[in-house]
Order: sequence, then C-alpha cells, then structure tokens
Amino acid sequence: MKKEIVIGMFGVLAVMGATVFYGIQYNDTRFNPDSVSLPSSSESSGVSANKVKSGSASINLTPQEIAKHNTVSDCWMIVSDKVYSVGSYISAHPGGAQAIASFCGKDGTVAFDTKGGKGSHSQNAADILASYYMGKVNSSLTATQAEALLQKAATAPASSVGRGEEDEYEDD
Repeated sequence: MKKEIVIGMFGVLAVMGATVFYGIQYNDTRFNPDSVSLPSSSESSGVSANKVKSGSASINLTPQEIAKHNTVSDCWMIVSDKVYSVGSYISAHPGGAQAIASFCGKDGTVAFDTKGGKGSHSQNAADILASYYMGKVNSSLTATQAEALLQKAATAPASSVGRGEEDEYEDD
C-alpha cells in the first residue's frame, strides 16, 4: 500500500512540474520576442523620444515611421487613422499586455473596435486611448511637438488607466 502512495505522489509531482514548465514556456512566447520585459512609463517615453530626437526637425507619421515603433517599450499603434503612443499603457491594460503588443507598429483598428473579437470597448477605454494621441496618419509633427506628446502619453494619470475596464473583462 505504501508503495502505491509513493508512486502516486511522484506521479502528481511530475504532472504539476510539467504544468508549471508548460505555463512558463507559454507565457514567454506570448509577447513580442524582441521585448524582454515590460517597461516603466519613463523607459517607454525615453525610447520614443530618443528616436524622434535623433531624426530630423520634424517627424512624419507615415505607416513606415509608425512601423519602426513596434516593441512593447516603444509602441505606436494606429486606430481609425490616428496614431497613439501606447507603450506606457501596455502593462496596465486590463486585457493583458499581449492584447496590445501584437499591434505595436501596426493598425489595431479592428482589434480596438471589436475588443479583440469580444465585444466593444467602453467610452472610458476610448477616453484612455485619446490620452495617448499623437496625430493623424500621414501628418507631420515637429520634434518638439512629438517630444511633448510622448511626454504627455508617458505621464497619463494612473488613476484613469483601466478604470471601468476590469468589470468588462470579468464578464467575458
């Protein structure tokens, strides 16, 4: 009888170990492979601002320029022909960072409008997104304007980030 209990315990431990291992491996592949960790607000602002400063006196918000900002720490995204710098918000997103990370440097209009196929975002979510607005696609900003907008996005008030969204995800 003792032998069966010991064998059973080893079996349980093996299954638990495999589950933990798989969970770690799965989580490691959910984000953009180029990003190692989620940034703080100051880090995401610094990366974007440095890319803007190193360029010319102005920045054109073309799809090609937006595509350069394609990492979790430097994430620009298009929603309804408007450009948003959302790198500082990714880690606070109630649906998880991966919901935004796959759209860094790309058009995320359909994902935002459909909440990733799970309904639609609230007005609060639209208001939060608006606080990260940079300009319309194919418009131009001076380096000073871009830096100011990136700083504003990096310092969006934490009290409004995600408020009201948690309940929507609990129902899903």
